[in-house]
Amino acid sequence: MNRKHGRTGHLFRNHYSRWPIETDEHLHEAVRYIVPNPVRAGICAKPEQWPWSSYRAAADLELPSDFLALSDLLGIFGTDPARARAAFRDFVAAGNVQVSDTWT
Repeated sequence: MNRKHGRTGHLFRNHYSRWPIETDEHLHEAVRYIVPNPVRAGICAKPEQWPWSSYRAAADLELPSDFLALSDLLGIFGTDPARARAAFRDFVAAGNVQVSDTWT
């Protein structure tokens, strides 16, 4: 992979941060940052087109996997499931978050 792409080092070097999420605001922004990553990378045009994301289940476009803590995710957007899903979709759609490796 490195030879093919002219890179060096570990394949996943510097791709992940290790900053703990300690506030509700940081949690919200982390969600809004992660979901559109495939769109920003040019892999798909919309978050719902990426089949390996929890977005499709959270947006009620498919059934959630057993391991997905969907109620925890939607719980940060409200107590009514339908309204929480709508708020989640709107929140992700409205996101133009700063791309950064650190949280300040």
